[in-house]
Amino acid sequence: MRAILIFALAAIPALAQNPVAQIVNLTRGGTTDFQVGDRFGIVITAWANEPVSVRTTRNSVTDWSLVIGWTDQSGHWATQGQFEKSDFGQWSQGWTVGAKLTAQPLQFFVTGSCLPGRPGSMSTSGPNIALNCETAAGEQTFVTQSFGDSFRTPDGRVIPGLVTHGGTPEQRMSIVIEEGGPSGQVGDAAAALITKVIDANTLSEREIRNVIQIIRMAFQNLDHNSPTSNPIATVALLKQLTNQTELESLKKEIAATIAFVQAI
Repeated sequence: MRAILIFALAAIPALAQNPVAQIVNLTRGGTTDFQVGDRFGIVITAWANEPVSVRTTRNSVTDWSLVIGWTDQSGHWATQGQFEKSDFGQWSQGWTVGAKLTAQPLQFFVTGSCLPGRPGSMSTSGPNIALNCETAAGEQTFVTQSFGDSFRTPDGRVIPGLVTHGGTPEQRMSIVIEEGGPSGQVGDAAAALITKVIDANTLSEREIRNVIQIIRMAFQNLDHNSPTSNPIATVALLKQLTNQTELESLKKEIAATIAFVQAI
């Protein structure tokens, strides 16, 4: 994606339960699909003067951004850019405004800029997709990026792909937050790394439950004398997650987990 620009929005209802994220095609208005070369706009509608952040997932690699902007006095934030050849493939973006996650992530596929009526041929090999077709610039092949390839986020940062030995601790923790399972971290170190990974982003209910599981496993067999047994980062993270859910049952789970780690 190229440089991001801000553009104006229409007014939105102020009492929305969750922020709403939309992606629109600015090159071929009215269409719901995207091609390499299309300009796009991402529209966030929420509440006034709230921080905006986004997690971007491509090829099982997720980037959890810092705060990339703020909604204006009317609760609006937007950006635009252009899809390049390297953007071919599936995208998922989860947007956070304040402490609220959009009800649904943005999920879309950027296809090749094939000429109308000439769809070409598509092949797959595992998670990778290749499309060969006739374009205005001649015959081209569009290929999804591999796990090791970097990609650009909506705010223009370049994110490194997974390296062959399994990625950085942050990349591995990101996968565990989304999928569940042991993190390899013990005690308070697990929560410290989770906090670093997610930064300003809100978690879904499923991901909060995954984090509870990660923390419980991290403290399960921890000795009282371990330097990581003091749950300062863990309690702070769990309190942050309490503010991210409205489910009373989940709040009780979080409270029980705080009591569990404080009893170690």
